[in-house]
Parts: sequence; C-alpha cells; structure tokens
Amino acid sequence: MATEEGIVTQTMGGMAWVKTTRSSACKHCSAKDSCTTHGSGDSMLIKVENRVAAKTGDRVVLTLKTASLLKAAFLIYIFPILCMLIGALAGSHF
Repeated sequence: MATEEGIVTQTMGGMAWVKTTRSSACKHCSAKDSCTTHGSGDSMLIKVENRVAAKTGDRVVLTLKTASLLKAAFLIYIFPILCMLIGALAGSHF
C-alpha cells in the first residue's frame, strides 16, 4: 500500500484537493513529468474523495492500494499494446 502525506487546499462537495510533495520514488519514475504539478516541480495537486470530511488546511494521509496502482499501469501501458496486437492479427486474418 502506497501512502502520501498532504494538506487539503480546497473542498467541493464530497471531493478535496490535496497538495502533496513528490516523494523520492517519483525521482526514478519514468512518468514523473506527466503528473500534475503545482507551482514548483516539488509539489502536486491531487483530487480525492473526501471520506473523512477534511477541511481546508487539514493535514491528511492518502493511501493507494497497490492493486489499484498495478491496474492503472496495466491500462496505461499494456492494454494499448494488446489491442494493437489483436487489431493486427484481425487485420491480417481478413
């Protein structure tokens, strides 16, 4: 389970915007430039579901199940390649 600590900057309905600092794991990530950054390159804004009724200025800890992270990585990187291969096989068959 991955965790990040941040500060709530804004709340809207059941959602909250949380400002977090990039962790050391981000330095080695190949997709680090595609993350949403705010101001300098050291902080990120993340929109999350506000299950704990946090208010602006509250310090929160965000958790992300590793399975969700792997599922997202699969959908972003592997799924398009599989679709391309299936399309190529179907195209050559017809």
